[in-house]
Amino acid sequence: MLAQLKFDPKSRYAVESKVKLPAELKENTITLKKDGPGKLYYTLLQTYFKRMKPGESTEADALPQGLKVTRKFFRLQSVKETSTGVIRFRTVPITGGQIKAGETVLMKVYIETPVHVPYIIVESPGAEVVQSHKSEEMNGESGGTVVEGDWGEPWWTHQDVLDDRIVFFGTQMPAGKSEFHTLLRMELPGDVQLNPVTFEGMYTKSVRGYSMFDALKITD
Repeated sequence: MLAQLKFDPKSRYAVESKVKLPAELKENTITLKKDGPGKLYYTLLQTYFKRMKPGESTEADALPQGLKVTRKFFRLQSVKETSTGVIRFRTVPITGGQIKAGETVLMKVYIETPVHVPYIIVESPGAEVVQSHKSEEMNGESGGTVVEGDWGEPWWTHQDVLDDRIVFFGTQMPAGKSEFHTLLRMELPGDVQLNPVTFEGMYTKSVRGYSMFDALKITD
């Protein structure tokens, strides 16, 4: 027997009773038995948590098949053009996930889909979002612009900047490789584990994809 509960007329105004099932429970069937008059109302909620390390996959199947979501972090380096005197920013990949507290870094999310996908949401957990520089003032890690992919303009139509994440909404995403970039700032030192970037359909469960977990080490 897992639990035995007793109810009387006063129980109608009391808080609901909860029974926690042990994790090592091997039985697949739970039996509820009622002794006495009246009706029994109950709900069953099953939740579980899996400890994951940075770099591990969520093991959830991507839909459509072949969909890939990747997140990378870059450090910004200022470069002055000798001919014009204009200062631009060059992106350099961050190795080892180590950055300084208060440093502004660039987060890129790459999404590759084999087919055209309409009405999507991309949610990227991170840190404090700072105002982005203009893309024409940056040079990418391979010499190109920060905004890369098979389109020239940002694909999203709306974005929400929250305390610890940024959410992009788009009416459509073309087949191929697309990208968005966000400037982040980590204020406090410590080890930070970032949840995966999620890619989902607004009106269907047939579109979903996840990046891997990432870890950053924030130093003074």
